[in-house]
Amino acid sequence: MAIKDSDGIIIPSHVSQLESGSAKFLVTFNPTSLGTFTVNVTFNKEVIKGSPFEVKIVENLSNVQGGVPSDTSTLESTKKKNIKKEKKDTKKEKNGIKKGGAKAPSVEKIPSLSRVGKHAILLLSSPPGSQIEVFVVDASRNELPVQILNDEEGDEEIKQIRFIPEIVGDHEISIKVDDMEVTGSPFICRVHDPTKIKVGEIPNGIINKPVHFVVDAAEAGVGNLEVAVNEGTIASMARALGHHKYEISFVPLENIDHKISIRFNNEAVPGSPFNCRIGSDAKFNIFGTGLERIPVGKPAEFTIQTGDSKAQMPEIEVIDPRGDKVPVTVEKDAKGKGEFTVNYTPKIVGNHVIEVKYQGQTIGSPFTSKAFDAGQARLSLEEEAIVGRACTFMIDAAKAGAGNMEIIVSVDGRNVPNFVQAESQAKFKVSFTPQEAKEHLISVKFNGFPIPGNF
Repeated sequence: MAIKDSDGIIIPSHVSQLESGSAKFLVTFNPTSLGTFTVNVTFNKEVIKGSPFEVKIVENLSNVQGGVPSDTSTLESTKKKNIKKEKKDTKKEKNGIKKGGAKAPSVEKIPSLSRVGKHAILLLSSPPGSQIEVFVVDASRNELPVQILNDEEGDEEIKQIRFIPEIVGDHEISIKVDDMEVTGSPFICRVHDPTKIKVGEIPNGIINKPVHFVVDAAEAGVGNLEVAVNEGTIASMARALGHHKYEISFVPLENIDHKISIRFNNEAVPGSPFNCRIGSDAKFNIFGTGLERIPVGKPAEFTIQTGDSKAQMPEIEVIDPRGDKVPVTVEKDAKGKGEFTVNYTPKIVGNHVIEVKYQGQTIGSPFTSKAFDAGQARLSLEEEAIVGRACTFMIDAAKAGAGNMEIIVSVDGRNVPNFVQAESQAKFKVSFTPQEAKEHLISVKFNGFPIPGNF
């Protein structure tokens, strides 16, 4: 998802899931300038039908020719030539305002997102000869130098306000014309810095085995983070770790080096593209759910492919978090393909280290599987539910291990919006507001398994 203003600059947007488990999403953004915005939507790096879409941002909905029946802008499919036409129309409208007589000073353009070290530019419309005062304060409350320049196109009513942000964060811009505060002042300009993106170590990978690494955007400011593996031909997943950190994973399918491109607000981060070497460990291929997240007390399985029908039995060792060995069974396939199936059953929560050896040589290991136990998570309702009043319940998954939580509150089969707040490590406070005096069902699953206390 990329939303661009009339000058082609990407602005921040927020995507939220409308219902847990559904494939419907709500996209919101805050326009800070007038004109035609384009909404570019891709799915698995492929442009969806009708994209890019067009949103016309106006000062007052009544100004839109023909009127708008609701307070929601509509999206229309557009082409590049339509965008050029819109820019010409916008310029004509601006000239028309000028000829129609004086108007109150106003900011015609506000940079919704600016980069550290580069000019942020505002356009101010005011009567010629006006006394203009501009104060810019950064996120640390330091005042920045400001330039007030004439319009590049020679428009006497337009002034160009410039400053160079030095740190990440919201910058406050106060503007006065003839000692009068301009409508909307102070304005907010959000500043980002792609050089502050930190990419963790990217390990070498094995075919059909997930590769994981961490991207830390905590100090980079607001914006859009994009990760593409082999120019988007390999699917990648992002899991939020909190505090603007993300675990990125992908599964290589070929024994070739993989290029990982990371961009922040459409700018490559330092070091991008990164290289991930993929190997097969001398034709060995090791994969399966038993190398990933596994439930305690249930058999976990993974496969070893050797490509040699005469291959000898590999040596497998699984060590639990206490340092104890977990019993393992290894079976060779009956079809003579040189495949081995490994089974073990974790007894406790935590990381299990898996060592695979063949003829005394380590093969693609150690691997780490993460055992979890949904039965160790707890759900408790703190208060009685009352119509129209927020109801809160707690989830404690501190002893359940690593995993994802799925929370659904429903009434008569309809989902009720809920809000999740992290209280501490693996402890969450969930609230919802019932609108009907009916029985509400609270369902919480951990890695797909229901936790005790659902009601």
